[in-house]
Amino acid sequence: MFDNLVTYHVHKRDALPANDALAYQYILAGNGVFIWAETRLFEALLPIAPCTVRGLKTLQHHFRLKVPWMPAAPGDQMEASMKFSISSTITARQYR
Repeated sequence: MFDNLVTYHVHKRDALPANDALAYQYILAGNGVFIWAETRLFEALLPIAPCTVRGLKTLQHHFRLKVPWMPAAPGDQMEASMKFSISSTITARQYR
């Protein structure tokens, strides 16, 4: 049904091929086994089992956001606004 939910790749060349997995991809590289996941929000290549495999290219782990960071100040303002809205709703219901 989902043949490409998880896929596997042996890293022999410098560049990684396109990630064709729906969920994530295991990659066997010269410096271990990695898991690679990519969504519209982020891309992550994380080591899960370090080891040496001769003849394969090595990889460097990374995590990259594809969306901009939200500055702390607007985030704090949104949180404060939400708390005020919720507390106002609760207070209004108490007096009905």
